[in-house]
Amino acid sequence: MRVSVATQPAALHERAAALVGRDLADPPRVAGDSLADLLPPGVVPGTGWPQPNDLVGLASSPRTLLIVVDGAVAGGTGPIGVPDEHGVLEIGYGIAAAYQGRGVATTAVGMLCTRLFADPDVRAISAEMLEGNAPSWLLVERLGFDRQAAAERAGHRRYLLLRPALPDHPYGRASGRDVGRSAG
Repeated sequence: MRVSVATQPAALHERAAALVGRDLADPPRVAGDSLADLLPPGVVPGTGWPQPNDLVGLASSPRTLLIVVDGAVAGGTGPIGVPDEHGVLEIGYGIAAAYQGRGVATTAVGMLCTRLFADPDVRAISAEMLEGNAPSWLLVERLGFDRQAAAERAGHRRYLLLRPALPDHPYGRASGRDVGRSAG
């Protein structure tokens, strides 16, 4: 299984924004293009992708990355906004059910963190999820994020990953492989 992240084309970002809130059972075609036609070359929609939340993520930021597994889009991950006054940048991620529980999201979020820490303005990365979403908080814990209980809202968990001291710091702890590199 090969996991990678791909920059979403501008046309995909624009189309996702137009589709947010619409019924995905029969997505409207605009100018003869389907959503699949707007994916990067050699990439196809994966099983169960897109879902309404995927479109919200793609529409919210042109910096959202596509999570690609063996040439098929499995989800998305990206920054939410810009770094705050302390250099903290929040991230979001989502993965289609067919790809969950296989390390795909962990690998992709690790790749995202590597990219984000290349920006000197990003001093830390945060993630917030519902308290009951154990797979999500276990994912960030595997990547080395620390829980920030004092900063949590009711019913949520908040995590923080500080910029590593060394630029080649591996984020993955669970499997011993460096997250941020393609899994083969």
